[in-house]
Amino acid sequence: MLKPRTLLLFGLACLLALAAAWVANRWVGSMQDPSRRYDRVVVAAREISFLAPISELDVKLIEFPKGHAPAGSLSDVGQALGKIVTREIHPGEVLLASRLSEHMGGSLLAHTLPNNARAVSVRVNDVSGVGGFILPGSLVDVLVSRKYAAGQAATEIIVNAAKVMAVGQETSAEKQTPMLVQVVTLELSPPDAERVVQATAEGTIHLILRNPGDHSVYLPRRPPREKSEASGQGESMTPAPPSSPNGKQDQPGKPDQPGDLRRLIKGNKEVWMECTPTECDERQPDPKGHP
Repeated sequence: MLKPRTLLLFGLACLLALAAAWVANRWVGSMQDPSRRYDRVVVAAREISFLAPISELDVKLIEFPKGHAPAGSLSDVGQALGKIVTREIHPGEVLLASRLSEHMGGSLLAHTLPNNARAVSVRVNDVSGVGGFILPGSLVDVLVSRKYAAGQAATEIIVNAAKVMAVGQETSAEKQTPMLVQVVTLELSPPDAERVVQATAEGTIHLILRNPGDHSVYLPRRPPREKSEASGQGESMTPAPPSSPNGKQDQPGKPDQPGDLRRLIKGNKEVWMECTPTECDERQPDPKGHP
């Protein structure tokens, strides 16, 4: 007859054997079911051009290790069909929702504009277009050169760090070959778009290429405007300096009334400038924090 201790050890061994068999069975089952080990992700089956609508031939599903699929990836081909890509996609590249846009009619280029942005085209030549080295995706500053009476001329920056959407009709940022074109399309805010269109009527537009990592903002010192010779239509939009009591024109100078306030970023410091038609001077904020 078996002793109680022997029976206890035998029962414990049986329980451990059953637990081991259950764990092994679950492991074998998980190996046989790929859905437990992988996530299905939509990738490009072939090259998809910038702004091209996606068809069934353009995409396919592949398996990624569970939990390792890129953030924003798609798990169903139907989520991508009919949408347009906002940048060129290469074979095998994962399709991300942030790089796709619904086609709601009109120009495909308009779908790449963020909210509160506008596309504005300016005419350039081989000089004002930086010899063709301005390409889609570049950042440029916009300058205007104006001519005034008595042979005076002035140039100022009116827009900082504008993104180039297209050069001519080329919209792809993947191509790096310089192109000499006559028109460059910029992505601008509505106020900047107004300034550029106004400057086009007043003078000559120039684009200057800038480093994408340069976030500085430049505020020019502008000379006074008297008579514009750029358009040949007499007085410019900015009034001439006021006359003195004796009827003679005062020399351009700082007016008695405060000038326009502009914000300038110097490194990580915000500075307010008070700008008159002739110069910009730094202004200290009041104790309440207002400029």
